[in-house]
Amino acid sequence: MMSVYLTKKEIEHYRPEIEEEFKTIIRHPWFSARENARQWQFFKRCFNVLTGEDTGDFECSEKQAIYYKYEVNDRLQRYYLAFGKPIKFIFHLINEKKAGISDYDEPDYPSCNNYKLRVSYNKHLPDAVQEKKLLIEKTIAEAMDAEFDAYQALPELEFARLAAIFDTNGSAYKEIVNRVKKHKKRKWIIRGDTNPSTKRLIDIRIGSLSETRAEVRTSEYWLLMWWSVEEKKYAHTYKEMNRQRYYLIWKDGRWLVQENIYGKPKTSTPRRNIRAPRGDQ
Repeated sequence: MMSVYLTKKEIEHYRPEIEEEFKTIIRHPWFSARENARQWQFFKRCFNVLTGEDTGDFECSEKQAIYYKYEVNDRLQRYYLAFGKPIKFIFHLINEKKAGISDYDEPDYPSCNNYKLRVSYNKHLPDAVQEKKLLIEKTIAEAMDAEFDAYQALPELEFARLAAIFDTNGSAYKEIVNRVKKHKKRKWIIRGDTNPSTKRLIDIRIGSLSETRAEVRTSEYWLLMWWSVEEKKYAHTYKEMNRQRYYLIWKDGRWLVQENIYGKPKTSTPRRNIRAPRGDQ
């Protein structure tokens, strides 16, 4: 499961611990032995920009920045894998142009040479806040699985797993159930060893969060190849990189998906001359 990046507000909350973790890294021989090397100076500048101790880009070309980024991330990854002591915060440089769902991101999150130094909480050492975020992240992943399973069960109608993850009174649950029933009438399925249908959670960002409600934004890849049993051919292809917004509620001791909002298909095309309903999967 992917790590949840900290927001600017959370970074400020954990700032003393994050700064201590950064100092520990920089003091390690892998870094301190060549502390004047430009890639580590670049890393320090990115951290100082993140904490507000410095402003402006590091003096280097775009090509050099790319090299520094790969060098820093590679060394950090090896450090995290080799280090014996538990590490609470993990650093990772990300090109802001390839940050997944950047339009959902904090627009004023600091960047240096078009790179953002993201900080994630080690999921093996979570505190109460991070435990809640990880549980929400798990719920979203399970919600995707439950939705896909409901499609894959066709022509049978199986909603038990869906009802365990979704609020059955919410719009998200009702929309999926209605879609499945519609495809059953059409005699469309995605079941079968040769059917390439799949889905993948690309990115996840947790926005507003309270004791009973949460807003989550995701980037998801969905490929649903609907096979017409009657026509014995693929009738419709839903192939989308969706940017979705989930609203969850805390109910009966668990998080449940209440709403799931996303736009109508941009690239999905029918395999024959049919008109798919808006937002049809």
